[in-house]
Amino acid sequence: KDKPLRVGAGWDGSAVTKRAMMSMKRLVNLERNSVLCGLHIEDAKKQEGNPVMKPDFLSRQFEREAYNPLGRVGGKNLHWYVKEKSEEHSTYADLAALALEQKIDILVVGNIGHTQSKPAAGEEKDLGHVAETVWRLCKTHVCVVKSSSYAIDLKRPATWLISVDGGHASMMAFCTVLLRILWAEDEVIVHYYGSSDEICCEEKTVMLEDYRDAMKQRKINGRVEGIVVENGGIASGILEQCSKVQADFLVLGLAGFTHEKLGSVSKDVLGAARCSVLAIKDQLDDRSNSGNGG
Repeated sequence: KDKPLRVGAGWDGSAVTKRAMMSMKRLVNLERNSVLCGLHIEDAKKQEGNPVMKPDFLSRQFEREAYNPLGRVGGKNLHWYVKEKSEEHSTYADLAALALEQKIDILVVGNIGHTQSKPAAGEEKDLGHVAETVWRLCKTHVCVVKSSSYAIDLKRPATWLISVDGGHASMMAFCTVLLRILWAEDEVIVHYYGSSDEICCEEKTVMLEDYRDAMKQRKINGRVEGIVVENGGIASGILEQCSKVQADFLVLGLAGFTHEKLGSVSKDVLGAARCSVLAIKDQLDDRSNSGNGG
């Protein structure tokens, strides 16, 4: 928790990446010396006759957009990195590689959604090509901000909805938000989704009480609840609660880095959520089925 958080964004100057910047700035806590990083994949073909796609222009644009009215982001808190596009890999694979090279903790990507994004042959198109590709390829934590996501207002406290399932991945997601991201006045809502019998069992009762104790010790504004869902409709339950509490960020613990496909809950939620979705990946927790968290 003492290490400054490095938050990076794939940056090409588009309207989608500019929208993602608002969520990116909310992930940066200047009191903890967090660092804001712009990541650009340089494509020589796109630069021909188009000066606004040159790295120098985009770097200056990124710096302007990074301005935070609650505290200037600059100097040691603002970095810019460029990687030349490879012939053998996609832009998204190169972006994931650059994030890993620069030791990015959270990679923020803008996503226009499946209705406007054409997947490559063999790709599923439920989520949007950018979101699914980056989530699968990137070994860092990932925050997806869609063009339909609610706009983040830096002048008011944010609401974080954290979905937990008792696994290590969701505990890591909870700790990451509380210890490395949270602003002083933010609200944290922790939910476990399951049947009434599951929520009332001793194991889950103890788990939820542990989360309450952790929040009480750190004097966090918020609450911990068990949410009853019928017929295993966890994704629907999460989406309903996102809307009900007007969450700015939905946080999921994602088990394992090596899955070729996203878990069904993560996939359904990412495809339909109207808020930014932050996936905290846990390399130690390599379950094939990740339940509530992913």
